Amino acid sequence: MRKGLLRIAGAIAGGMIALFVVVAVEPIMHTLASLLVVTALCFGMAAWVQAGSSRIAYVGLQMAIVLALTLINTGGPTTNLVPVRDRLLGILLGILVMGVVDVALWPVFGPAAMRTKLGRALQQMADFLRLDAKREELPRRERALGVYRTLGDILTMHDDLVMEPDLLDTFAFERDALLRLTSAVEHVFLLVLAVARHRPPPGSALGGVALAGLDASTAGLIELLGQDVARAGGAAGEFAHPDRSLVDQLDAVPDLRELSHLYRRLLDALDVLVDDVRALDEARRITSPAGPGTRPSPRPQTPAPQPS
Repeated sequence: MRKGLLRIAGAIAGGMIALFVVVAVEPIMHTLASLLVVTALCFGMAAWVQAGSSRIAYVGLQMAIVLALTLINTGGPTTNLVPVRDRLLGILLGILVMGVVDVALWPVFGPAAMRTKLGRALQQMADFLRLDAKREELPRRERALGVYRTLGDILTMHDDLVMEPDLLDTFAFERDALLRLTSAVEHVFLLVLAVARHRPPPGSALGGVALAGLDASTAGLIELLGQDVARAGGAAGEFAHPDRSLVDQLDAVPDLRELSHLYRRLLDALDVLVDDVRALDEARRITSPAGPGTRPSPRPQTPAPQPS
């Protein structure tokens, strides 16, 4: 939906620039050099807009497309307004048709797409942890780069949510829950990378069964969280948390104390992530048509002690 609005803005802006050039500038052109100067200025404006942030850059691309279709496609200077009108109307009509498809016939809105991306990022993290435990360096790096790209896409999509037609005030709960969950996923990923950096070198027997058990159970939990987020809930109370006694066994080895400290922090971050997944499920339930109109709590709250 946001891209549709940006397309309309870019088509109108590019169309106005092209209309001005055709009406006021091209009638006094006599050489190809003059056309080159004018079109360079027009495309320079479009490129300047496209070089902006992700919130406005797509307008510049649409401006360039309209300018190309109206000023360059004719092969030389022209004063005929019919091609400008037809191509601009064709672009706007295509945007309108696809807008109806995206909103009414086949809606796929931001929250659902963000959940899918978050689930994919968590599953990539689980694969990364398994590959790191096996010391498979190249696949591990590929998974890490995949997580970085997915998290970048998620943050861009979150900025686009405010432009969606169905995201009224009640949907702000789900949007806030998605942002908290994204932050928790990023924190977990940083700790997973830290655990990977402090892992014993290949061939070392340090950690042994305790480290292998921690790797397997932690990767399994991250993968289950990813599946739950991607399918929009259903198993938030069924997650098996890793055995923290295995961390104590690592802590008993002097050379693994830094690793055990990082693993303890990772397990704490996963507990927060589970809470955020539950909060997201609750936000989605509340913003559904049958849900109550109260805001969900982002974390399970402990009741305050009552004075005696």
